[in-house]
Amino acid sequence: MTFRDDREAAHQRAEALQQELAETRAKLASIEARRPSRGPAVAVALVVVVGLAGVTVGVLSIAAARARTRAALAAVAAQMEHARKMESAARERAREERSLAELAARPQRPAAEVDPPAAPVGSITWRGVVDESADASVRVGSPCALEGDFIGRSSGAEASRILVRCGGRVIYESPAGAALRVGLREGPVRNAAAHRYLLNFVDAAPSPDDRPRLTASSVRHSVVVSRARDATARVSIYLRDASDPREGPALVANQRVVREPAFAADVERSLRVRGVRGRAPVAPGARCSFSVRAVWEYPETCRVALRCGTTWVYGAREAGYLTCEVRGGAAVGALDLNPSSQGGDPRLTWEGSRVTAGDFAESGAWELVLGP
Repeated sequence: MTFRDDREAAHQRAEALQQELAETRAKLASIEARRPSRGPAVAVALVVVVGLAGVTVGVLSIAAARARTRAALAAVAAQMEHARKMESAARERAREERSLAELAARPQRPAAEVDPPAAPVGSITWRGVVDESADASVRVGSPCALEGDFIGRSSGAEASRILVRCGGRVIYESPAGAALRVGLREGPVRNAAAHRYLLNFVDAAPSPDDRPRLTASSVRHSVVVSRARDATARVSIYLRDASDPREGPALVANQRVVREPAFAADVERSLRVRGVRGRAPVAPGARCSFSVRAVWEYPETCRVALRCGTTWVYGAREAGYLTCEVRGGAAVGALDLNPSSQGGDPRLTWEGSRVTAGDFAESGAWELVLGP
């Protein structure tokens, strides 16, 4: 399901809930109007209560009907908030898609034609690991780094150099002397004179040789290095979406920051699957990596990624945005009660060193319990 589909479904569900709730209120008002002024302490009436699970008909007290109505109100509010978040995320992600497409279509300019920098040059690094490799010299699981020298300009940012290094070997390096157009989103680090970055870059420059090409989208956790004439050289890398912190002044002019980061330090956990129920995507005993970082680019406070080996459990592609519990300037927990049909990710609960994830599928419900 696309983000647009998710957004429309959320809106339709919220509108339906509002209509159902209005009918419930009307029935309750009718019951209360008929309630005698004298008589038993608790009046009993036949009411219809509408909730997220469907319609329930039964004999309930006025007090019970009121409680159900309050629950329905809370459910509608949650659905409307979810719809607003999905709409905001869809707009932002559509902007990322347009940016990536524009980068691929633009020609790269020679360095001699570039305007003087509007801000200092900054070196930025993103870190990751090889997920798949058709290149015998690059091993799956090898640590990687995407490194670049970026130049701030009034219209955005450009790169004078970008390279990808895996296992100590450079597998991609941008053409010398080119000013590379990039999509660079900049955000502050909490309580520090530093910034972090999200990157979109496509090297589609024509070339007579068969040098490596690079497609990078850190928001999607993805870097691909390939050669047009040699499919056996393709390397796919899982990349952490936000760069290492870079100290110094901002590089990107007029950068829009949706919110200030709620915390500073990332959370990194190495966990093992301790329990499995149903047909889960990973087996008992599997090793998993769990990470949480502070968010500045969306209204949520954090982004969560849970991977077991190369299998995504939570936060794949452009998902994973949540509101985390923050205490003492640190993220300590998170809760996502929506299944993948309502938000793209399965349900997730994080508290301390314990993480649970679960979802509903055609084959039935499943759940994972992870711990140290």
